[in-house]
Amino acid sequence: MTADALEIQDGMGLAFCSDARGYAPFYPVVGARRFCTLQIPTTWPTMDEIVGENGIFPNTVNDHYLSQVKPGLNVHTIHAELEGKSMAPLFIDLLTRLKEHGARFTTMGEAAAKYGCNAPDYTMSMGEIPGRAGKVAIQGKLVSAPKN
Repeated sequence: MTADALEIQDGMGLAFCSDARGYAPFYPVVGARRFCTLQIPTTWPTMDEIVGENGIFPNTVNDHYLSQVKPGLNVHTIHAELEGKSMAPLFIDLLTRLKEHGARFTTMGEAAAKYGCNAPDYTMSMGEIPGRAGKVAIQGKLVSAPKN
């Protein structure tokens, strides 16, 4: 993600995007510029990033995910070619177990409507994360709290 890409998103009038890794919805700031398209970051690592790492295997990956649930919004990116195919039974098990623990599933649009008005501004930059090749957009430091 670059400032140019964020500018294009703003110009399109999008309600939200999910281009970053982070911990809560935010408005991105790159350099001295604040952008207006809400970012709803992925808060969990993808399955392909963690299976086979740090003692996490297919039979324990869902235990790991359940240990990562926090109050508020938890965003999990899934891949049609992984969770939709070879790992589909694991994904179904994860959904079942999350429901048993009281998780409520929402759309990104619903999350944007709920969190967008009160989302703070955070820096966003490119960086590396464990298990992922190359750089990804990462939510950084708080710039300003919401004005309400």
